[in-house]
Amino acid sequence: MSLPQLLAWRYITAGTRNSNIKTMLTICYTGICIGTLALTLTLIITRGFEKSIHTKISGINAPAIIESPGQKIDDVALKNYLTKKFGRVIKDMSSSCVGQMIINEGHAPSVVFLRGIESEHERNVTGLEEKIVKNQSGIQPNLIALLSTGGIIIGHKIATRHNIKPGDTINIAIPHQVARKGRINLEKKELVVAGIFDVGLNEYDSNIAYIELSAFKELMESEKGVDSISISFKPQEHAPIITRIKPIDHVIHMIRQAIPFTAVDYEQSIVDDMKTKLPEVHVATWQELYPSIISSLRLEKYAMFFVIALIALVAFMNMIALLFMKIQQKRRDIAILQTMGMNFSDITSLFTTLGMIITLGATSLGLILGAIIGYVLEYHPFIKLPDVYFVEYLPACLEPEVFIATFACTTLLGWLATRRAVASLKDINIAEVLRQES
Repeated sequence: MSLPQLLAWRYITAGTRNSNIKTMLTICYTGICIGTLALTLTLIITRGFEKSIHTKISGINAPAIIESPGQKIDDVALKNYLTKKFGRVIKDMSSSCVGQMIINEGHAPSVVFLRGIESEHERNVTGLEEKIVKNQSGIQPNLIALLSTGGIIIGHKIATRHNIKPGDTINIAIPHQVARKGRINLEKKELVVAGIFDVGLNEYDSNIAYIELSAFKELMESEKGVDSISISFKPQEHAPIITRIKPIDHVIHMIRQAIPFTAVDYEQSIVDDMKTKLPEVHVATWQELYPSIISSLRLEKYAMFFVIALIALVAFMNMIALLFMKIQQKRRDIAILQTMGMNFSDITSLFTTLGMIITLGATSLGLILGAIIGYVLEYHPFIKLPDVYFVEYLPACLEPEVFIATFACTTLLGWLATRRAVASLKDINIAEVLRQES
């Protein structure tokens, strides 16, 4: 341990004997600790919201969707083209069509969107199969087995509203437009409910039902073609080539993924390439389908972090005052040390070390408390949220990036506060101090 570090530690321990300094030290340490805790919890909770909502939305939506508004898509030809051009990155593709039907069960009929899907491919593109409610034996149903018999899968809120259970036969009405007469006829049909899904998003659980694509076309008397093609991608195996040196490219990729606004979205880059090669159709990621939700979550995270960081800055103001008091209290020691030959840089290092000991100690305690509270919120949630939110309980997400960002922010604020206080050392006149206080 160097002399400046040793003196800094002695000044802290000696300060606890002075009641005024001890009070200021306690206030300063507690303020920084609470500020760090607030920053940590803010990032943990906002990241929890972001991850939970992303998981729900991305689980039921494909990473990329191709549509052609107003006209049908020749899915066979388009799939062949995509396989030829993007086969190395595409995992699977699923065609789908959308129509409407009326469920005539109970006292009030419901208009529901009926979506025809290719169950064999859909299970590789979206997480629909995982959202299907388990049977009484606790076994997760197989999507292909459920839809292969011509049955439908409905949202759990639709099932609750009409008191429908798996295996029930329901009465539906399919609208068909009569050519040249400008009117719509309703054709009555019966379908067996093969299963019930629970996505956790009201727009799906209350308004959508799924059926095999071939059965959909038979019900709707649909023409050739489909309304959309959903695409999933293979995982990214290697970091993007930047320097052509694999270890360096891997490190650069990790840094860009961790720092906001610099991350390169692997799936988005593929979709952008598809947009260039397929200008006649509309290609979008699932994030582009929910721009308001994605942007609001991102804005909330950064805005909350900035606001809490300003509050934490107030705590560091106390440290500036504490260091000013300590410098004024030790003016005689500073003058004696300089006359004995200690460099001014060592004096500066002494009080810088003093400030950073306080900062690092309080920051570490705040991070530990934040990790404990975050762990409880993530693995033992107990704060129930209103129905207006997409999640049932207050979410949390413990990630290394959260603690790194918080530690970097508080350490930077602590260093700036320390440098501001240490700048007052230049105003000490050694000769005058020795003459007045000797």
